[in-house]
Amino acid sequence: MPRMPTWKVRSLEYLQAQEAMLVSIHTVDTKRVALGSAFRWAVRSDAPMDPKKWTGLTVRAYWDSIEHLSEATQLHYLTHLMQFLRWCGNPNLKDVRIRITPSRTNVDWLTEEQVAYVIATTTHPSLRAAIVLMACLGLRLEETTRIKRSDMHPDWVQVRGKGFKARKIPISKPVRDLLVSYIPVRESMRTSPEDKDLFILSGRKRRYDPETLASCIYKMMHRYKFHFSAHTFRRTYGRLMYARKCPLVKLKTWMGHATLEMTIRYLGIEYQDPTDGGQYIPRYIK
Repeated sequence: MPRMPTWKVRSLEYLQAQEAMLVSIHTVDTKRVALGSAFRWAVRSDAPMDPKKWTGLTVRAYWDSIEHLSEATQLHYLTHLMQFLRWCGNPNLKDVRIRITPSRTNVDWLTEEQVAYVIATTTHPSLRAAIVLMACLGLRLEETTRIKRSDMHPDWVQVRGKGFKARKIPISKPVRDLLVSYIPVRESMRTSPEDKDLFILSGRKRRYDPETLASCIYKMMHRYKFHFSAHTFRRTYGRLMYARKCPLVKLKTWMGHATLEMTIRYLGIEYQDPTDGGQYIPRYIK
């Protein structure tokens, strides 16, 4: 029997060690996705299979390969990768520093017309359904890939977010109709027992991992005259809901944010400017 590559052996040991330390299931899953992404890149690029032989240049090359992902996702992937490499005793990374500062005030959004155009012109049924979930329900990439058929209800969708905290997001009839139109395609797909209840499946009749889904959307973006990434749809959902006067408290809940401050920062709202606040003061004096 052929031996498993050193990377796979060490990553399994690392994840088992994390579980033994009672690290949360969500964090362990995030580490698994990050290490899987780096491993697949290493196979494609003939990078060392021994984690101890990675250098700063190897990490930099991998970093360049995930530039299509959001800054926050890049930061997660690289942070977990560096933790793993150092856990393996890699001696070559003492001077490597990851400097990514995700910005929430200077981010990209689309207009309603642009989102509608992307949905209407996306021909791949699974990809279109994934975009609908992100743009119309504000789901994260990871949440989109985890949605199950049993999570779908006539007026709302059950979502398992960070830390697998559950929340319910309302949907409108047009959104429901778009998702229902995907069901016959999904029902025609035969898949493995562990994936049989997943709502979104790739063209290979298996689950998307977040990196693959992000990459598919990034490649698709080049057909359009405007720029976007997978996370742009979630940002746009929040921005347009706020523009339609959705209460921030409700938006915080539906987007799965831990604090209201996070929602405010996420939408790029500036609350420090008092110059336009007079219009909201009650008119006690005539």
